[in-house]
Amino acid sequence: MSGRPAGDVVAAPPAVATAGLRIGGAMRALLLTTCAVVLAAPPAQAQRERYAPLILQLPASARAVAMGGLSMGTRDVDAAFGNPALAGGSNAVSLTGARYASGATVGHLASAMTVGALGISVGTQLLDARSRFGGFPARSDVLTDEAARATAGLGANVAASFAWKGMRWGASARYVEERVSDVRATSASFDLGASRSLLNGAVTAGVALQHLGRDLAIGETRAQLPARLSFGAAGGFGNFRWFDVAAAANLAVRRDGRVLPAAGGELSYVPIEGVAFVVRGGVRAPELRAQRPLTSGAGVSFDRVSLDYGWEDMRGKGGAHHLTLRLR
Repeated sequence: MSGRPAGDVVAAPPAVATAGLRIGGAMRALLLTTCAVVLAAPPAQAQRERYAPLILQLPASARAVAMGGLSMGTRDVDAAFGNPALAGGSNAVSLTGARYASGATVGHLASAMTVGALGISVGTQLLDARSRFGGFPARSDVLTDEAARATAGLGANVAASFAWKGMRWGASARYVEERVSDVRATSASFDLGASRSLLNGAVTAGVALQHLGRDLAIGETRAQLPARLSFGAAGGFGNFRWFDVAAAANLAVRRDGRVLPAAGGELSYVPIEGVAFVVRGGVRAPELRAQRPLTSGAGVSFDRVSLDYGWEDMRGKGGAHHLTLRLR
C-alpha cells in the first residue's frame, strides 16, 4: 500500500488483492459505458437553458471538474455540494476559486467535521459575473462572453449524514439566490442521499435526489430548480509500488429527462510517505450550452495540505480554470 494521504477515494487494501482485479474490471466497464453514453448524448447547445440558479449547475471543486464534474461516490469535504450521505467524511476545509473567459468568477468554501454519530458539512457558493445589466434566468454565456448580461448567484447549505443498516444516509438544506440588477430571486432547496461501501471499502456507491424545492421568480418570470436524480461510484483499483489508480463514474437524470453522464480517472505518484502528485482526466455530457465534454487537471499533496487544479473546455474564448486548496 502506498503512502498516499487519506482523502477522496478509498484504495483497496492488500488483503483484497483478488477483489481489486474484479474492481478494476467493473470500474473499466462502468467508465466505458459512461463514455459511450456521453458520446451518444445530444449536444448541449441544442438544449434550452431554463433552470436557475446557474451556480447550482457549475462544478464545486477543481478535483470534481477534472474528473467530469459529478461526485456521487466521492468522499471529500465538497460532499456539501454533492451527495449529502458522504458529508463529514473527514475533518477538512477547502477553498475553491474559478475564473471563466468572460471574467466571471466562482468561489466555493466548504468544511467538514464529525459530531458524535453525525457527519456534518457546511458550504457556500458564489458566482459573480459583472456587468451593468442582467437577465433571468441566467444563461451560461455569462461565463464565456464579455458582452453578455450579468448575474450573481449564491448558495449556502448544510448537510448531515449518519450510518444505519450498513449504509450512510444524508440530507442537506440550502438557501439559493440569483440576482439581476437590483432585484433577486430566492428559494430553499433540499437534497436526500444514500451511500454504501462495497468490496471491503474499495468502492463507494451513492445515489441522491438533488435540488428539490420551489421555483425562483422575478416578476412574472419563473425558473425551476435543476432537480435531478444522480447515481455514482468511485474507487481505487490496483495499487502499485509508487502509483495509485482511481476512477469515478456518475449518471444524473434531470427533471426534463435529460441524461447527464460523467466519468473520470486519476493516477497518483507517491514517491514517499505523505507526498503525492496526481494527474486527472474526465469526460462529461455538458449540462450547459457553454460547456464542452473534456476536462483535466492535476494536484499535489503534502501530508495534510492539498492543492488541486482543474480545467474544463468551454465554448468561445478558451476554457475555465479552477484551483482548490484543502486542509485536513
